Formats: sequence, C-alpha cells, structure tokens
Amino acid sequence: MLNLSIPQHTQPMIKGFETQVRSSVLASDEGQGRCHQVMTLGLDFEGHCPRTVMKARLAEAGHASPEGLREQFALPTVPLLCKVLDESRDRLKVSAAPDQALFYQALMLGLCNAQRFDPARPVIWTEQSLTRAVVLYNPAGFYQ
Repeated sequence: MLNLSIPQHTQPMIKGFETQVRSSVLASDEGQGRCHQVMTLGLDFEGHCPRTVMKARLAEAGHASPEGLREQFALPTVPLLCKVLDESRDRLKVSAAPDQALFYQALMLGLCNAQRFDPARPVIWTEQSLTRAVVLYNPAGFYQ
C-alpha cells in the first residue's frame, strides 16, 4: 500500500502569524482584473407599496406594462453583475422623480435579481426587486 500523506517535518514551521487578505474584483477603480462599475440603482418608495405606486405611475403615463418601457430606453445589451447595497444608501425618491428617471431605474431593477442584470429576462416587478438598491458591474473588465 502506498502512503501519500505529507511527513510532519515538511509542513511550515510559522506559528502565530495570521494575515487577512481582503480584495474584490468588484471595484470602482480602474485596476487590472477588475469588473468596472456601470451604474447604481435604487428607489425610495417612502413607505408606499412599490407595485401599487409603479402600476399607477405607468397608467398615468399611458403605458400598459413594464415590458413596454424597453422601447423607450437604451439598455445595456450584455448581462452585468449586481452587488446589493445596504439600506442606508441614497435612493431616488419616487414621489419627486420625473417619469423618465423613475421608469428607467424601475425597468433596470425589474431586469435584475440579487446577483445579475440580464437584458434578456422578462421585466419582473416584485416588492423585493423594486426596493433593492444595487451597483451594476461589467464582468468583461475582469478579462481585459
């Protein structure tokens, strides 16, 4: 029988040395091997039901559904990575937002889940998707 274990005397003899390495490929700087930030999204519904507010704003603007908003905006054409932001981040106040800014952010959020923006997916407006704040990153930057 072949013994493949490493003998004790070949293991490193460093004791009490500990270091933490903290790095991310999701960075706002332009370093090599980074996924470059594309945009930040986040809406503040000020305690109102997101779906009800968006449905009313769509109707007021003459839109039948969130899918119809795709025709109004130039969206990213490739999937992007999402990083969910904490609740303390500034967000666009829906009550004071112009329709174009509100609809663009809501459309983009409807094409995101917690990890990924996908322009090929259907626009899905849930309370969670509309109230999530995210930073979008282009993963292509990692390979350049």
